[in-house]
Amino acid sequence: MRRNFFIALFIIMFVLSACSNNEKGLKTPTNDIKNEGYIVEKRNKNGFQILVMKNITKEDIEKKSKEELIKQAQDDHTATYFFVQEDEYKKIEVGHKVIVWYTKGQPQMESNPPQTDSKKVEIIEEGK
Repeated sequence: MRRNFFIALFIIMFVLSACSNNEKGLKTPTNDIKNEGYIVEKRNKNGFQILVMKNITKEDIEKKSKEELIKQAQDDHTATYFFVQEDEYKKIEVGHKVIVWYTKGQPQMESNPPQTDSKKVEIIEEGK
C-alpha cells in the first residue's frame, strides 16, 4: 500500500511539473546555433551544399574569384559548408546574405572548410 502511494505521488508530481512549464509558456532550451554570412559557393557534392562565410563583405564577393574566397575561408577558418534541402538550395544564390541554423555539437565532416547539416536557412539580403 505504501509503495502504491509513492508511485502515485511520483506520477502526480511528474505530470504537474510538465503542466506547469507549459502553462507558463516556458520552452525547453534548444541547442540551435545561428551562423550569419554570405554564400560564396553552391555545390551538389553528395548532397546540396552552400558555403557560408563570415567576415567578408558584398564587395569581396564581387571583386574576388570563387577560388580566392575559398582559399581565404580555408586560411581564416571563417566558413562552413552546410547541407541544405533541395528547395532551399534552389532559392538561394551566391552573394546572398543568410542565417543558417544548425545544432550545437552535431558532427562535422573533417574538411577545410568543415561540412555539417543545417536545420533552416533564411535569406536576409539578396546579393549581386
